[in-house]
Amino acid sequence: MKIKLAQSKLIWHGDFTESYAKSKGKIALKKVAESLLYEANKDVPHMEGTLERSGDFSVEETPKGVAGTVFYDTLYATRLHENPQYNFNKGRKGKWLEDALNKMKPRYNRYLAKEYSIVFGGKNVIK
Repeated sequence: MKIKLAQSKLIWHGDFTESYAKSKGKIALKKVAESLLYEANKDVPHMEGTLERSGDFSVEETPKGVAGTVFYDTLYATRLHENPQYNFNKGRKGKWLEDALNKMKPRYNRYLAKEYSIVFGGKNVIK
């Protein structure tokens, strides 16, 4: 007795899959960067608002995937961020960006895992 097994053919579109995953990852990371900037701005030192207004983000494709950066673009941003002992006005503080990231990181990780899970058709097992 011979049993003939079913045959199937798989066509892998690697370039398309990689491109699609990167584009979806870029969209998701942009939302995370926007959110992080919003959260950080709640505690950024504020006198005239120059430092807060200089806050921005970028999201770029890299050889390893997608990378996002949130930054403040003034000559004194790093000095204020790295010196939390300064006496800031109205409850504002140093380390505002680092603290916002540490506070929001679990939420961002869950969100990004969910978005990538959707891209690859998996079930969202992260709650």
